[in-house]
Amino acid sequence: KSTSADISNCHFEVIVDGCYEFLHDVTCSEKKPIKSIYRKTVIAQFWSYIKNLSNTDQILTQLHSFAHNP
Repeated sequence: KSTSADISNCHFEVIVDGCYEFLHDVTCSEKKPIKSIYRKTVIAQFWSYIKNLSNTDQILTQLHSFAHNP
């Protein structure tokens, strides 16, 4: 049976595979402003997906804790 320490220490890794330009844009956009509306949109969508993934993880963690602590 899992202990509460096991449940609170969950680590995961997200691997992003893409061309150099995309990876550079999403990691360095604050250093050099991007002028292309299309590229700005793609970057915004990427960070939105990452945020949603994090929110989903938090919700699943809460649901899991409810099941173990009724």
